[in-house]
Amino acid sequence: MDSLVIENHIKLFVSSKIDEEVSLDLKRECIVIKPMRRKGSTTLAMFWMKVLQSENLFPVSKFAYAKDFDNDTQQETIMLSIEDVFLTVYMRTGTLMIHGTFVYDWFKRRFKDLMTLYDESVGFSVEEYGLVEQTRMREEGRNADGEPSMLVRTGEKALDGEYCVKYPVVSSGVDIPSDMADSIQDVYNGVEKLHLDLIGTEDLHDRLGTLSLGCVRDGPTYIYELWKSLLNKWFTEGCKVYIATPLIDRNRIVNIIDLMFKNKTTANLEAVYLRYQLDDITRISDLKKEILDLEQYTTHQKLLIEYKFFNKCCYPVKRYHCNYIAGVMDGAAEVLVTSACFHAKHFVEESYESLAFVKMSERQFREQYVDPITTTLGVDA
Repeated sequence: MDSLVIENHIKLFVSSKIDEEVSLDLKRECIVIKPMRRKGSTTLAMFWMKVLQSENLFPVSKFAYAKDFDNDTQQETIMLSIEDVFLTVYMRTGTLMIHGTFVYDWFKRRFKDLMTLYDESVGFSVEEYGLVEQTRMREEGRNADGEPSMLVRTGEKALDGEYCVKYPVVSSGVDIPSDMADSIQDVYNGVEKLHLDLIGTEDLHDRLGTLSLGCVRDGPTYIYELWKSLLNKWFTEGCKVYIATPLIDRNRIVNIIDLMFKNKTTANLEAVYLRYQLDDITRISDLKKEILDLEQYTTHQKLLIEYKFFNKCCYPVKRYHCNYIAGVMDGAAEVLVTSACFHAKHFVEESYESLAFVKMSERQFREQYVDPITTTLGVDA
């Protein structure tokens, strides 16, 4: 079905239910259905949650939803992973974002079916769609739409207490899965050990100051510790973090994930450049399955792992053997370059590797480090 036809269906679907106007924005590997209101609409956000969680589609009793916080727009989001795509509802603006590698195929094939399957009889009447309030008002008893609240507090917990609704849309007797802020309490004891392995701030600064000319150091006792500590520093500061290596193993991916959980409100992993076929036997999909099967993570955490890490993985067509991590903020970049792959062969077994720490502008970083391995026909950073 043509995208324009689907867009018209979506507009009619929304306007007939809650009298809201929306538009369709088609982006690279991403489709955005956004409100026409300049400030957005919490009513629209709750409507999307009602649609997604209806019994005919993806009820909370059968599907795992995860709550997160989007640093770019400074608002809470609810995420759902289905059929190789992610659906994200932005709870302050009402934007619905759908993204994935084959999102356009999925959208044309499935979205109209979702609207058709949504049966209003499983919910409440149309008049009650808009009866939404925020239990923690930010501005003199007004909601995010700038309008007076229409309901008193219901006493039901919904979205970790942030929003309450008169009908059982989000609460339904089931709490939305916890976000990284909550899940860090449940992460296995290895996180504490990981924390103890990190280099102190002053020591880290001193070590980095000696690496501008490059050197050779032991992988397990020096480079690995520095690698984790720099990632932790950048995640803490909210830098856009880039990782590139042709070879990585499960434990190093777990290290990255745990550091992201440790810095749950600021971690910003921008891209991970990997080979899909890591060696003659192992593919990245094999490691993904192993990690998502680990009992140390809850179902809700696994959804976040898939969304926050594996959804950031890119697989350049070019054959490469470069290894680096980088943190980018305010137009400046810091890059740790090494001959060591992020694998036990170099981080656990004895192995002496080259190492350098350099600083440059973000433009230089992209030109010198990202573009050479990604600017190939059909591949973009």
